[in-house]
Amino acid sequence: MMRLPENKSIDVDKQLRYEEVLKNIRKIVYSDGKLTSSLQKITPILCQHMQYTWLGFYMVKGDALSVEAFCGPAIHKNTSNPQGARNQVLANECTVIIEEVEQIPKYIPVSEHEKSEIAVPAFKSYEVALILNAGSNQINYFDETDRLNLQRLMHLLEEIL
Repeated sequence: MMRLPENKSIDVDKQLRYEEVLKNIRKIVYSDGKLTSSLQKITPILCQHMQYTWLGFYMVKGDALSVEAFCGPAIHKNTSNPQGARNQVLANECTVIIEEVEQIPKYIPVSEHEKSEIAVPAFKSYEVALILNAGSNQINYFDETDRLNLQRLMHLLEEIL
């Protein structure tokens, strides 16, 4: 099922991990100041500490998406899947959580291990310019805690877009 986020409770343990990770990421972004190198440094940190199966950052270039940084198993290059979270972000201009990817007809997962997914936009000049897309090997892995903290991260990255 794909859903737009709704207000739910916060996972305290996950929140504490995000606080630590975001503190480190903030230092990287402010000291580096360059988007691509910042993304390449923060991607493995997020993947490891937040226990994502995979994570990718995609730049919006016209009608196409370009992978800027990723971690996890090798990903396919098909970024035009209309059922995928990335394209739903482009269509709706908001965070999208897919609780169980196998329930979406014609859905093409990024990885064979993917069970749930989240995609979060960053904006430049009122347009979606960058998309964070993360996957998990657990159904219903992503929740309100993820949504709020990944939106905080993307707001931070908007400063260097």
